[in-house]
Amino acid sequence: MRSNFFGHASFGAQRLQAGLNLIAQGSASTREASNPVKIVFGGMSFVPHSDRLTDVGTGRCQLVLRKFRQRKNMKIVVESASGRMGAYDEDLKLNRRRAEALREELHELGVPRELMTSPVFGADERSDRPGADWARPTPSKVEFTIRAGTSS
Repeated sequence: MRSNFFGHASFGAQRLQAGLNLIAQGSASTREASNPVKIVFGGMSFVPHSDRLTDVGTGRCQLVLRKFRQRKNMKIVVESASGRMGAYDEDLKLNRRRAEALREELHELGVPRELMTSPVFGADERSDRPGADWARPTPSKVEFTIRAGTSS
């Protein structure tokens, strides 16, 4: 600590540093709450053309359960692309069924239904802007969130 003109340590600087430390702690907790952990269930998480989970999907469910027990907010994204042009709407319907099956699996593992939001369609990633890679099918997304809480 530097001394001021009278030879005493600057009490104001100590208070300022303490205040900055509190702000940093508060913003870290706010940042954690506003930025949930994103876990993606891709095509390998499910049996092809089905809403049944594979071993990879079951492992991701265990990861979600571990994060839930650590009281983390999560955004669960179910996405896949069939690889066929024009199959975007079919993929969305399948992903909606997959998200519902996933919510059911997580509930059976111990995540309360009231902490999970209803699945919603993700942002439309198809792009009509010039120079976009329009020949490649984009994955359709269905998302839901899990609020941090305690398991019963």
